[in-house]
Amino acid sequence: MKYKINNLVTKLIEYRDSYYKGTPIISDDEFDLLEDELRKLDPNNSYFDIVGSNNDVGDINIYHNFSMLSMDKIKYPKPIYPWYNRIKIVENEELVITPKIDGCSCTLVYDCGKFIYAATRGNGLIGKLITFGEKYNIVKPLPLNGIVEIRGELYIPKKYGDTIFKNLPLRNQAAGIIRSGENTQYLDFVAYQMFFDNIENVFKKESDILNYLKQLKFNTVQYSIVNNFINLNKEIQSYITTKRNLYDYETDGLVITVNDKILQKEINNKKKIRSFYYHNIAYKPPSKVAKSKLLDVEINISKSGRLIPVMIYEPVIIDNVEFERVTLNNYEYLKSAGKLYVGNTIYLMRGNDVIIVFLRMDEDGNKNIPIIIPEKNCPVCKTELIQDGKHKVCPNRNCPGRTISIIYNWIVKRNMKNIGIKFLELAYEKGFIRSILDLYDPDLESKIETLERFIPGGGKINKIMSAINKSKVDVSDIDILSSIGIPGIGRATLENIKITNINTLPSDILGKGNYTITNNMKVVPKENKQTSDLAVYRYIAEWITTPGNYSNLVKLKKILNSKSNNFNNNGKSVVITGSFSIPRNDIKKLLIKKGYKISDNVSKKTDYLIVGQDAEKHNKFKEAKKFNIKMVDINELQ
Repeated sequence: MKYKINNLVTKLIEYRDSYYKGTPIISDDEFDLLEDELRKLDPNNSYFDIVGSNNDVGDINIYHNFSMLSMDKIKYPKPIYPWYNRIKIVENEELVITPKIDGCSCTLVYDCGKFIYAATRGNGLIGKLITFGEKYNIVKPLPLNGIVEIRGELYIPKKYGDTIFKNLPLRNQAAGIIRSGENTQYLDFVAYQMFFDNIENVFKKESDILNYLKQLKFNTVQYSIVNNFINLNKEIQSYITTKRNLYDYETDGLVITVNDKILQKEINNKKKIRSFYYHNIAYKPPSKVAKSKLLDVEINISKSGRLIPVMIYEPVIIDNVEFERVTLNNYEYLKSAGKLYVGNTIYLMRGNDVIIVFLRMDEDGNKNIPIIIPEKNCPVCKTELIQDGKHKVCPNRNCPGRTISIIYNWIVKRNMKNIGIKFLELAYEKGFIRSILDLYDPDLESKIETLERFIPGGGKINKIMSAINKSKVDVSDIDILSSIGIPGIGRATLENIKITNINTLPSDILGKGNYTITNNMKVVPKENKQTSDLAVYRYIAEWITTPGNYSNLVKLKKILNSKSNNFNNNGKSVVITGSFSIPRNDIKKLLIKKGYKISDNVSKKTDYLIVGQDAEKHNKFKEAKKFNIKMVDINELQ
């Protein structure tokens, strides 16, 4: 039981941090279910003391003058009245209803009316300094003495969703802008709270604060006031059916707050739920659900051999975004869905901005064409499957499905556009692309011409050959090693353990006291190796000792004429700002080769700010001047 609880907490923290970084791994609903599971197993777990995440942005910690706590939540269709009973407010007590904005929490801090800084929420007690916060100094100074914090959300207006950000999740994009400090012109701030000592002596109601913030020319949340259950439920239904689509910002529910400030203080003094305020609550609406017709279930084989089920269905549109595929979590999840039939109605939910979740199938539908899910043998190579936790795995290293995934992984990592997995499957079937090396066959173009609908000299073939030729330009050993498909190994991992040279790879892994090979060809770690690095070294060691892998790697290095750069670490930290004549990724590659550590934000620890054209217009430039950081042209560091 203890192991299960600890494992659950570890996953929740990982998912929470990913969410606040703007890179969610699972949907909101799946996250809520995991929290509910932990609450049942261990309701007093210290996990519930955590607010937000302090891994969100920047290097400079800021201690909040007033804690930025979260709030408890109720999910539709659970009723709201148990909350009334818990805090013991009377039926006619005023409540303020505001939309719960799906952005990034932020606080603006003023001292005697003068703007001081802006910061993220972080973990509720300590946030991170936002380097572009000075843009909010244009707000009319506050006619109040002492420290005042204006709370709100940084968000990207919906109007940019289908133009600038191409229907990407706006909250995630906002989090990325906050981390980098670039493109801040697309961010807006909406205010909804104010904090200072004894605030209840100045503002009697929460709605008075919202009105005051509006007088100061802040963009503020819309609000309504109710004082009975009937009107509260009307507001909830109005939000679900209409209002959630009308705001300029994305929302994920309503915030219901006791309006009386003195009563708020009394409620919170009596009882506080750990990291929550007690005088308000978030009401989460039902997720947006669509229905479609199931067409098929496609079983993909990952490069590690896992069987990944993907549902194919008639396209549906949710929030102006079209969906036609949903990847299921694992094989066990697919089995739990029950027997599936072609043409049956299925229900899908948009769990958050990008993740579509399969809910269920209509059991009363057509049962003429069942979908057969392989249980014993790999659907591609017919090898007997093995069970790995909740996953079915094909153990055959030469499985065509695994091979195609490895080749496609290379194509994606090397940014080879216009080469799709369907083309790879067709080329594999015809026998002329069976490895990454085959992509660089001198006779590849003539072989592609033999495929149906690939006309000699036609646009399709030209695009494929162009992508392949571009992938040969300016390649380093670490580019190859991080893209070749070694399980669990990426560029950052290789740089961390200083493995960047194909020629010395065997000795780097096996010949420096890291690993040894036993008589039966098992790779065994030596005792003196750091525990944190054991898995990484083992993954690489097992890969290079698999017959054919290292010899093919050497051939690929020769074909691409890649450069063997030994790892260099000069201990210097750099930040990049402005525009350049060459792609920024190329600049980063150059700096990494020279041993520089690249950071997104300027701090006192930054050694150099690399400036391009119009650098002085960016906030990183201003921050660097403030800290007396040396500004250099990229050529000065070469």
